[in-house]
Amino acid sequence: MIWPVACMSCAPICSLIFVTNYVEYSLQGYEVQAFRYLLKAEMPQKLERYVQQALTAYRKTRDTVRIFCDGEDVELQPQQILYAEMPARKVCLHLQGADRALLYTTATMADLADLLENHGFVRTHKSVLVNMEHIRDLQSTRLYLRDGTELPVSSHTASAVRKIYTQWRSAKKWVIG
Repeated sequence: MIWPVACMSCAPICSLIFVTNYVEYSLQGYEVQAFRYLLKAEMPQKLERYVQQALTAYRKTRDTVRIFCDGEDVELQPQQILYAEMPARKVCLHLQGADRALLYTTATMADLADLLENHGFVRTHKSVLVNMEHIRDLQSTRLYLRDGTELPVSSHTASAVRKIYTQWRSAKKWVIG
């Protein structure tokens, strides 16, 4: 028996708790990437806790940030933001999977960096903030996103950017969930 937890029609994922009477079926839980494996005999003691853990993990994937853009508060998932750049006085957010491809904000690049630093973003230049999830290739003074976009990396921060990116990739490699 599989219990979907927090499946929403707009959500790309759901958490599965694999429930059975037979330990030998636990390996099948791995095939469907079950969040937890639960014996029916343990349901009264563990089900509520497992559901709460699944909801907590799911909510982490649905984190949002609020940014004042174009005269309104806009709620975005950090993974929707490819990068932010400041070509003039306003910061331009380049998005994917959102209603619009571009949003403009009067927030400073420093404020955006503070808002997004715990969501996998790195400031590669005084006028560029990049979502590391979308980086395809990082070179000394340039980086390339998966969509082919080329962005600058400041020669002053190149070493620090490479270190941050390498640490982030290493941490990401071992995340289970």
